[in-house]
Amino acid sequence: MLWCTGIPGAGKTVQCSLVVNYLSERFQYPNFVGYVYFDMKPYHPVDIVCSLIKQFVASSGDLDVSVGLKALYLANRDQNKRPTLGHAAKMLAGELRQAKRVFLVFDAVDEYPNHTEEFVYDLMVKMSINHINVFMTSRAPLSSQNFFEDALKLEIRTRDEDMTAYILDRLSTSTSLARQTARQTELRDVVIKEINEKASGM
Repeated sequence: MLWCTGIPGAGKTVQCSLVVNYLSERFQYPNFVGYVYFDMKPYHPVDIVCSLIKQFVASSGDLDVSVGLKALYLANRDQNKRPTLGHAAKMLAGELRQAKRVFLVFDAVDEYPNHTEEFVYDLMVKMSINHINVFMTSRAPLSSQNFFEDALKLEIRTRDEDMTAYILDRLSTSTSLARQTARQTELRDVVIKEINEKASGM
């Protein structure tokens, strides 16, 4: 598992999108790449699991969908109800076991109302599959419990060198600013220094 943390605005969601695109291109069926982007909406946990099931079905083209999953869908459709979280997680696990390699991406778990990284942890426990690769982003760990002790943890932050290159590019494309900073290199250096300090990794 790779768990990336960072302050708001550091680029975590952009990184997640790049990861999803890269994995989706490199690991196509019979592999599976599933993703969840949290955005402060109070989704029911079982709906998130069902979303991953739906993604699996779409990626497999209905080739590897089990009889049990089809039966679950028909039963819940006819009764107009959703399955329990435990049942849905079990069905998802059954489908994922058919995949050669599995990658699950969870972005901004800190934005899932009333939940923390514990949601992802509980889902992994319920599915109990060893060959799942997880990529997760959040702000600093939210729970007082130490989940994912063995996870590789990295901080996402903007490097000053990258920010400086961006600022110089913007200054050069603005006619008025380009003239002023070309004549006053000290002003250019002050602008770069101040913006880097205010950005503080964003």
